[in-house]
Amino acid sequence: MQRHSRRRFLQAGLALTGIGLLSGCGMPLLPGQQPAKVPRIGFLAPGTREGRAPLIEGLLEGLRDLGYVEGQSIAIEYRFSESNDERLPALAAELVDLKVDLIVASATLGALAAKQAAGTIPIVMGAPSEPVVSGIVDSLARPGGNVTGLSLMSSELMGKRLELLKTIIPDLTRVAMFTNLTNPVHAPQLSELEVAARTLAIQVQRLDVRKGDDFEGGVEAAMASRADALIVPADALSTNNRVRITGLANKYRLPAIYEFKEFAEAGGLLSYGANLKDLYRRTATYVDKILKGAKPADLPVEQPTKFDLVINLKTARALGLTIPQEVLLQATEVIE
Repeated sequence: MQRHSRRRFLQAGLALTGIGLLSGCGMPLLPGQQPAKVPRIGFLAPGTREGRAPLIEGLLEGLRDLGYVEGQSIAIEYRFSESNDERLPALAAELVDLKVDLIVASATLGALAAKQAAGTIPIVMGAPSEPVVSGIVDSLARPGGNVTGLSLMSSELMGKRLELLKTIIPDLTRVAMFTNLTNPVHAPQLSELEVAARTLAIQVQRLDVRKGDDFEGGVEAAMASRADALIVPADALSTNNRVRITGLANKYRLPAIYEFKEFAEAGGLLSYGANLKDLYRRTATYVDKILKGAKPADLPVEQPTKFDLVINLKTARALGLTIPQEVLLQATEVIE
């Protein structure tokens, strides 16, 4: 009798321990104790999961640094627009219906869709360009409402990108720039480029695109107008099509500068801009603060602190270009 009682006692103890471990806390629950709630966040992004991979990797690294493990101590619901960004508002509404604790919204279009749908649900924006101009936040210092996070410095760096091209191509007189008609931040970026171009006596050609299939026609238009170089600004559309764009620029032997290092890694000539993965790693700090009770309106929007100049020497050689030593010395990474 005692042996059977002891066996039942051990079985009951093991069962309780198993319940506790499944709760995600790693400690057995006491009788009547409720499992700890696992925070659930939504991740909303234009484009595909593959195209957003560096962003997701950065976010997950940041969360792990803060003690969160996806699938254990935090749950993430992912939503991607694939090839149709018009789906973003509906995808944002899906996350709201799931009653997520907050939404990490990628890029300008993702942040705008989340803001429209979220109501009072906190939103951490993942590095959109010009969040004040596009109406996502009231100001960087006092974002107001339920949105905060990180932003890019895309427009401010347009002049630097043009100067880099001019140094590499001294005879540069005409530059083309992709502009996505569905993205409200490309207009101020184009304006900044035109201001910088006037001081260098360079003409600017606007190449309007709406979808991935428009890029080849854009490059062909640049070549027909005898553009000497191409500027590809930050945009979910271009980021998700970076292999296609870099391939087209190289095919037509059109030197191009991009914003993110992932373009140079995909074969682009050079890139200059914020470190995208680092920015998304830093979004995790906002997630952590909000889950612990901070209000988005009280958290100022951060701007980039780390910038990458990545040069692909293999592509330079294929284009017949010699990168000046003064540019090489500024590089944070050189791809041989």
